[in-house]
Amino acid sequence: IQSIEIDDGTVLLHDPLTFGDAHVPGSFTKLDAQMAFAYQPVKWTLAFARVSWIGRDPELDMTRLSGAIGQGADGFFFDNLSVLTPRSAFTLNGLIDREHDPTAFDLQVHAARFAFQEWGGILHGLGHIAVDAAFDVTLKGPRDALDTDLRFTGTGGGVIGKLKLDTTVPGGRGV
Repeated sequence: IQSIEIDDGTVLLHDPLTFGDAHVPGSFTKLDAQMAFAYQPVKWTLAFARVSWIGRDPELDMTRLSGAIGQGADGFFFDNLSVLTPRSAFTLNGLIDREHDPTAFDLQVHAARFAFQEWGGILHGLGHIAVDAAFDVTLKGPRDALDTDLRFTGTGGGVIGKLKLDTTVPGGRGV
């Protein structure tokens, strides 16, 4: 599909939609989008030229979303997925390899600005973190041994370091 365009659309979800700890807004208004969908055997890509919306229940307004997401033989991928909200701006690149067990990550995030509380409705634990930040993070490996390279500065201080995270235990664990 070479072009999908939506102008001033509304989407209402009658049942809550979650992906693990992530909660998707139940309503999207003022939805504007220009995107394309490509499929070749064992690979699909959804390329966003521009997407914006007002999201509620939980609240998350998207000023501009661009880049691509998809799934191929190696799993889910993100290609320059750029997210701009009223208080945050970040880009996500990389792969979530779900084709092998355990699932492995190879992700890079660059956030020029990130307001944790803005994302608190989507990821509930973030709502209690009253920090505005900028960071670069690389995540590689399985969920129970996730090699993490972090450079973080924010209103709560700064951190530079290499960690090994275990996200399979309640609350997470880092070394």
